[in-house]
Amino acid sequence: MVKRYGVLAVFIFTHIMAGSLVGSFFPPGPWVEQLVKPPFYPPAIVFPVVWTLLYASMGVSLWVFWLADGSAKGQGYLWYSAQLVVNLLFTPLMFGLQSTMLGSLDTLILVLFLGKTITLFYRFSPKAACILLPYFLWTCFASVLAISLWVLNG
Repeated sequence: MVKRYGVLAVFIFTHIMAGSLVGSFFPPGPWVEQLVKPPFYPPAIVFPVVWTLLYASMGVSLWVFWLADGSAKGQGYLWYSAQLVVNLLFTPLMFGLQSTMLGSLDTLILVLFLGKTITLFYRFSPKAACILLPYFLWTCFASVLAISLWVLNG
């Protein structure tokens, strides 16, 4: 029992730290402040709060999937890992390279990879899949934001 919850703590911690670490190397900075934004663009404080909650929920989802019965979960782990890499690439692409185009493309790929991950997780654990739904919805919104920034700023 203790081991199971220890794994949960590690999953949550590593997800939050990965996102925080990438964000600390590539902060939005003054470049983002100067961009023309759509009227539905949230205040800056929303992003770190939402992403911390989403990274924690991703760790919980992975843990629930890990606990689920089934020996053929390899594809789920593969797609989960792929979407996490794509997720973590957004920050250096968008803020490091200051490219709204690459940020937009990244979010679109992330939506596809995350959709595939949710589908695969659902086969073994509907609960693990459902835990990822707020992340999926936020990623769809992030795609709209990134594409809007690309269109408005060239």
